[in-house]
Amino acid sequence: MFVRDMVGNTAYLATLAGFAFSVTGIGDLIASPFLGKRSDRIGYKRVLTISLLGAALMNIPQAFVHNIWAFLLARFVMGMFMGGILPTANALVGRLAPADQRGRVYGITASATFLGSFFGPMTGGLVSAAFGISVMFIVTAALLVLNWIWVQFAIKEVGED
Repeated sequence: MFVRDMVGNTAYLATLAGFAFSVTGIGDLIASPFLGKRSDRIGYKRVLTISLLGAALMNIPQAFVHNIWAFLLARFVMGMFMGGILPTANALVGRLAPADQRGRVYGITASATFLGSFFGPMTGGLVSAAFGISVMFIVTAALLVLNWIWVQFAIKEVGED
């Protein structure tokens, strides 16, 4: 519906809507290996905080653009930042968890990820239905900023005491 509002009822509406979803994954796919290498070099917490803040900042323009190409660009760049969130968070968790508890910790993080995959779209749909799709981009940005704050102040870098 959001894409339709930008481009109207064109013959290729479904293609553009699908591309709007897939371009985020393409950005993630491109950036993940690069960000993984950067995590090893400059630190997991640093890459995670940069990725969270970048993803938050790239959500905001999506709420206000009225051009499909600007929207696709914002989604692509957001996907690049998203490519640093889950892999880096999982690597950080693995390095911070005691060796004898890693299986349990990874189980908990996997469960949390699946719960987010369930509740995220449902909550997003409810917020979008009540307030409009544009508001959902702002809410998502706010949640990413809250995560950024939490990581900044509550998570230690690997090797810090």
